[in-house]
Amino acid sequence: MADVNRWRKANGRGEPPVDALGGALDSHDIKRVMWLRRDFTPGRYVLHCEMPVTSDSQTTNQQITHADVGMVREIKIDE
Repeated sequence: MADVNRWRKANGRGEPPVDALGGALDSHDIKRVMWLRRDFTPGRYVLHCEMPVTSDSQTTNQQITHADVGMVREIKIDE
């Protein structure tokens, strides 16, 4: 996961260490539930949130994001 963190904080410069699958844009509304359905093939995946920590921030990789404060998870899908 460290290589993914370095790459995303460098604004995606250089060779990406992952294939991006996309996600969902949401708000800071903690009462709202967001579902994202995917069919994962076997492999390793990193789930993370790029939403800025403060709701008045501009969305750039220079801001502190939810991923920076721990909203990151690596998962492994077995066959």
